[in-house]
Amino acid sequence: MPKLKPAQINTVSPEAVPTMKTFKGFDLPNFIPITDKMIVRMRKQFQDGEDKVETDLIAKHHLTVTPITFNGVAGLQVTAPNTNFEASAIIDVHGGGFIMGTARERTALLAAAETGLPVYSVEYTVAPE
Repeated sequence: MPKLKPAQINTVSPEAVPTMKTFKGFDLPNFIPITDKMIVRMRKQFQDGEDKVETDLIAKHHLTVTPITFNGVAGLQVTAPNTNFEASAIIDVHGGGFIMGTARERTALLAAAETGLPVYSVEYTVAPE
C-alpha cells in the first residue's frame, strides 16, 4: 500500500492509522484488476451525470454550498434557507467506493433540504490519487 499522506491520516481515527500503514491488500481470486485509467473514466462518467442532478437540487431547494475545512480536511457545509443551526447537524461521508463521488453528493443536498439541519460533508481523497 502506498504511504499514507497527512490529509488521508486526518480522515480516519488515530486507532485506524497503524493498521492502515501495514495493510497489504486482499488476495481476491478471479479478480479483474481495475486500472487507474478505468477508474478515471468511470469517475468522469459518473460525475457527468451527477453534476446536473446536484445543480438542479441546489437550485430547486435554494441551497447554499460553502467550502469549509474540518481540522485540515476539506469539506462542504450545505444549508437550506430554513436551516436551524441551534439543533443537531448531519455529517455526510459520500459514497462511491472510495474511487468516485464528491462532498456535493445528492444525499448531502437532500438531507439539508428535507431536514432543515446543516450538513457537513467530507471531501476525502479518492483512489488512485
